[in-house]
Amino acid sequence: MEYKNENEPDKKASTTDKMMDKAADRLNWWNRAATINEDDSIWVGFTKIIIRIVGILFLIAISPFVILGLIVGMTAAF
Repeated sequence: MEYKNENEPDKKASTTDKMMDKAADRLNWWNRAATINEDDSIWVGFTKIIIRIVGILFLIAISPFVILGLIVGMTAAF
């Protein structure tokens, strides 16, 4: 029986890799949007702080649903 080498250069990206890349791109976009730069005015800096706070509150708000989804997924897997 022959096994494929995991390090093949012609290996196509899997769906998981594509989803991880998209999630990383979105996170990088969000981080760049909420980063305060030296040349930002006071109002732009204040807006970026609000964007950061809204993002944190959103992540806190969805965390129970993520935990519940993990529990249901693990239960279905076993």
